[in-house]
Formats: sequence, C-alpha cells, structure tokens
Amino acid sequence: MLNSIFGPTPMWLFSNRPGLAQADCYSWGQDGGRLSTVCQSSAVDVVVLSFLNVFFGPGGDPEVNFASSCPGPYFPGTKLLQCSQIGSLALPSGFADSRQDIQTCQNLGKVVLLGLGGAIGTYGFSDSSEASAFAATLWEMFGEGWGSTRPFGWVTVDGFNLGIELFEAAPSNRNRY
Repeated sequence: MLNSIFGPTPMWLFSNRPGLAQADCYSWGQDGGRLSTVCQSSAVDVVVLSFLNVFFGPGGDPEVNFASSCPGPYFPGTKLLQCSQIGSLALPSGFADSRQDIQTCQNLGKVVLLGLGGAIGTYGFSDSSEASAFAATLWEMFGEGWGSTRPFGWVTVDGFNLGIELFEAAPSNRNRY
C-alpha cells in the first residue's frame, strides 16, 4: 500500500524494484514544477507521473496529460505528447542532456511509476486481447521495449500505477478494466 505525503491513498505498488512493500508517494504532473525537484525530498519514495489518461487516441496510441509539466509537441498523427523535458532527448554522441528528470529521481533511489487512468479521460478495454495488446504498447513506449514512439525518449519508468478513478464513478464499467 502506498501512503501519500498528503495522507493514505488507496494505491498498490507494482514495480520491478524489490523491497518496497510500503512507501510514501507523490503524484506529479498536474501541478507543474520540475520532477527532479520533487525527488530531492526525503519525504518522497515513489513518484507517480499522472496521468496516461487516454488508452486509445488518434492513430491508436495512448495520450498523456501532465498539464503544464509537458506542453508537447505531439508525435505526428497522434495526440501523444513528447515529454523530453522529463525524460531525455535523443542527442548525438558526446552531447549531454541536462533534462533527465526521471533518471535523476531513479538515481536518488526513488521509484518512478506511470499513472494510468485519472479522474478524466477515456480508458478501458473491450476484451482481454485488447488489454494484452495495450500492455505490450506500454512496454514498447515506457518500458524496456524498442518502440519508435517513446514520450520520455529511452528513459524507462519503473512500473505502472492503476489510478482507475472512472471505475469508482461508474461501477457498471467494471468489466472494462
């Protein structure tokens, strides 16, 4: 169970980092500010990048919404934002990228998760094969896969947080998740 620095929150931690049965969590993205600054706090163990809130947008790719923390641009033919300011840019050999906020957090021992869902958005699945295909897409875009469309460049998140808030608002949609 994760604890928010603002009080207990009903989130479970699914990560590839061992040893974190309970942690203090910070939801980042909607309030602006640098991710690396949040990670400097000793009160934060886990940062959830909030949110990937559309599972199947134009072109079939998901969409992220980090408010002013990632203004774009979009990948061509999609509404998927390129967020190099929190990931990294693909730079020529020999050039450093000072905007590697995710890696900065990970180097400080913080777990960085991508939040799926949120209070607004369009998400869910029509069947289990669509859910499996979506999981593969997440791996290619945000995990250690080799997808050509990677919002954070070649930086990877440590796992995913299911913030399926629309499920709570409409319990009749339970079979979609």
